[in-house]
Amino acid sequence: PVTSMQRDYLTTIAQASENLLVLINNVLDFSKIESGKLRLEQVPMNLRSCIEDVLLTLSHPAQSKQIELTHTFHDEVPTNIIGDPLRLKQILTNILGNAIKFTDAGSIIVRTILENKDDKEAEICISITDTGSGLSKTKQGMIFQAFNQSNPTISTEFGNSGLGLIISKQLLDQMRGRITL
Repeated sequence: PVTSMQRDYLTTIAQASENLLVLINNVLDFSKIESGKLRLEQVPMNLRSCIEDVLLTLSHPAQSKQIELTHTFHDEVPTNIIGDPLRLKQILTNILGNAIKFTDAGSIIVRTILENKDDKEAEICISITDTGSGLSKTKQGMIFQAFNQSNPTISTEFGNSGLGLIISKQLLDQMRGRITL
């Protein structure tokens, strides 16, 4: 048995360890991308399941803040595609995690729509809209730069490295996709 104080210490240690692991993984991913060593998988995947897995993973943090997390997957979007499910989940987890982190009340909506399709390829848009406070135009222009955070207290409060969005952007570049704000 542990006392409540010991439990608090253990919780703090566990959270610090998780934050450190995320930081190490982000630095490793960033260095692999920068050196051209990161290779994306090209495997059959179920796009809807991939998105729903991320939503399920993040449902608890959203519910704990009483944020409604919803998803719309349009009928014309192909479900079975070729891609890198691990990296797509990494991107979605980063962006949705940020949305949850910076939304105090309201909702987050994930929409998956088909923008263009031919016999071999599909251009799919996954948009994330939240009711968070947003960013000034100046901060919007800097959001996809390495080690940049819109609020300097973020790394202290949330344990962020400032690499998540730049990694997401670079992964999407490799996927011939794009990320915009």
